[in-house]
Amino acid sequence: MRGTIAIPEAAHLFPDTEREELDRRIRALVEARTRWETTPVKVRAAMAEQAMLDTLEVADKWVRVACDAKGIAADGPYAGEEWQ
Repeated sequence: MRGTIAIPEAAHLFPDTEREELDRRIRALVEARTRWETTPVKVRAAMAEQAMLDTLEVADKWVRVACDAKGIAADGPYAGEEWQ
């Protein structure tokens, strides 16, 4: 186990991603850049607001899961980092 005594590294649950898959994902991001650049500001703002609302909806669960993965109490002092 790595990390610190207070906050150990979260358990590794996913297999490593192959280089070809990473390259494919990077190409997809580069291709999406043009679409994003041409998206009207009003649409971008609406998307950002929806992302904030969606995040708030799952924030409690997100923090609990992150704390569980790190082996720390969700209601303890070290959980504060997960709320940032």
